[in-house]
Amino acid sequence: MRASISGFKKPKMNFSNILFGVIQVITKKTPEINYLDINLNDYDQIIIGTPVWGSTMSPVIRTFITKYNIQNKKIILFANYKGEIGNTFLDIEEILNKNNKIIEKLEYKN
Repeated sequence: MRASISGFKKPKMNFSNILFGVIQVITKKTPEINYLDINLNDYDQIIIGTPVWGSTMSPVIRTFITKYNIQNKKIILFANYKGEIGNTFLDIEEILNKNNKIIEKLEYKN
């Protein structure tokens, strides 16, 4: 079994970054992310995790899903949150190609 772990750097938590993040969530913007040196075609299964921001996925995960055009994969989704999970999984599924199969959805409430 071959596996890779990749992630994105968390920005510093200050008022302007929080405000900028809120605006990105509301407007469904896709911020720039660093290139991941991974060929997703080498994998049958992908695990996608996100913190819940404003009842949906974080903007960085929205960018990842749209930028990497994930196709024909078994996918496990997980989300962590303090309040409510909202439409997080639904929103992710709407963006993912329909030829993917969601095999598990995991929630972690803090």
